[in-house]
Amino acid sequence: MCAAKLHCEVDEERERRITQIERTAAELRQSGAAEAWFEGADANVRTVAAEVNGPLLELLAQGCGHNDLESVQLFRLGAPLVGVLPCTGNGSKLDEPDVDDVNDDLAEMLDNREHVNRAILSARRVDENAAELLSIAKKEEELGRMSAMSFFSRKELEEEFDTSDVTISPRFSVVQGELRQHCPNVSVFALHPV
Repeated sequence: MCAAKLHCEVDEERERRITQIERTAAELRQSGAAEAWFEGADANVRTVAAEVNGPLLELLAQGCGHNDLESVQLFRLGAPLVGVLPCTGNGSKLDEPDVDDVNDDLAEMLDNREHVNRAILSARRVDENAAELLSIAKKEEELGRMSAMSFFSRKELEEEFDTSDVTISPRFSVVQGELRQHCPNVSVFALHPV
């Protein structure tokens, strides 16, 4: 099988699955199941998570064999935004961290973010998979599956972009292995410093 045909089949299967997820999401909203899932939820949590389709997340978590099915309930029951999160069921429980240490770490991150942001921006480089990843991202944007992308020139990033009130997360592509005919299987990960 040639690489182009394999790549096409992978794209078709991906699109089929995404379309099925979108169809299921719409059905759960139209039937009222997504709204009913929030019954008994705290009003503040409900406001923040209003667009979350809880039944869909439960189906997806079950379908992919996620080892912490209860994590979906955080969108209904809530969880702390800062500090110690409840045990998620992943890994083993650590000793309770000192809340002051957590607050100090958060303060340090906020105090240093402009410096860290500038370091991330100055270390940018073009990745070997950049063109393919940009093409995929543009397709996702066109389909409404992600928010609009913003593009900045090197000069804008280095001289004009205000990084004092944002935290930039470096993104990088990882080739996860080779498919037949040397077709790279590429994923993108975002790191979120805390």
